[in-house]
Amino acid sequence: MYRRKQSLVGMADIPAAAELSEECCTSLEQAAESLATLHQRHEERSERQKQSDFWKLDEGIAHWVERRLGESEEGRSEVHEKLPAAELLNLGQLLKLSRDFFMNAQDLDSNWLSFSSRSETPALLYTAFSDLHDIV
Repeated sequence: MYRRKQSLVGMADIPAAAELSEECCTSLEQAAESLATLHQRHEERSERQKQSDFWKLDEGIAHWVERRLGESEEGRSEVHEKLPAAELLNLGQLLKLSRDFFMNAQDLDSNWLSFSSRSETPALLYTAFSDLHDIV
């Protein structure tokens, strides 16, 4: 015979929302920041292992690409070997767009400059740059 299960808790017994204390919210924010930092470090470590010197594409790498592409066929083949996506996508322009447009919020607290040191510039991970190339 079929017996109907009776619910131990009804929908009316569960509140639609709950108020969290300020202490709880602060703890959750700290945990989220810690998790984000751990995730970023893991991604960076993984990129370093896979791509060695070209794991983080910054302005220095962009200048190297521009110089090598403009030199000779040998320079082009070196870029093709180490960073094939740079033959189609202009890394320097993507970094400039990031610096001047995408990462600049009008609220200065959300602007990338408030999160970085003066010596830091925008950069892309090798995998992200390659994925963008694959999409295009």
